[in-house]
Amino acid sequence: MSVTPGSIRIAHALGEATGDGANTLPAMSRAHTLGFRIFEVDLSLDAGIVRCHHGPESPAPWQSGECRLENLLDALPSDSWLVLDIKTDFRTTGAEVLEIARLKGKARQLVFQLYRPAQLALFNAWQNASPELPGPLITAYRSYRSVNHVARHAARVGVPVLTMPIQRLAAYTVRPPGLNLYVHPVHDCRAWVQASALHVQGAYVLSSLDCRGMGVTTE
Repeated sequence: MSVTPGSIRIAHALGEATGDGANTLPAMSRAHTLGFRIFEVDLSLDAGIVRCHHGPESPAPWQSGECRLENLLDALPSDSWLVLDIKTDFRTTGAEVLEIARLKGKARQLVFQLYRPAQLALFNAWQNASPELPGPLITAYRSYRSVNHVARHAARVGVPVLTMPIQRLAAYTVRPPGLNLYVHPVHDCRAWVQASALHVQGAYVLSSLDCRGMGVTTE
């Protein structure tokens, strides 16, 4: 947040969430060329490999050259960050992610998304061991509680960003001061206009999204 001026655009699934390029290295490269510096990626731990995979189905057998965390971090530009959407067990997968990032000196470029209250204490322990980790996001994606409840407690514990599905925006009626709101998915101009009208601070978008013909900008 401190180094990205204006509305924050996060490249959803490395920028091409709706196509065959989802969670692939070429998608991230193309998005970076278009000016993106923050990339969301889905990660699954599969047979000891942290793979770029959404699920819920199991990934196909591993093939050389496919996106895995090691080569994703190698390809990640030094001016960019990864927002992690962990699809398998959070504790086990997160610990493996952090170990790989430490070995590559890239922990400062990882932004963890937290889905459950217990994960905050776990993240705090990881950050105490690796102070270079940026602060986390809290997401209401898997929450059974109201978004107002989640927002109130996110602000209480000092997490500055709440992420929620754009479909839940209508239920978000009490915004705590200082809590930034990011929404997803924003894959078309109608969703971008909706998000902009509600004054969100960030959105998970397709890297190809261009709404300038509607009199709005995605910059």
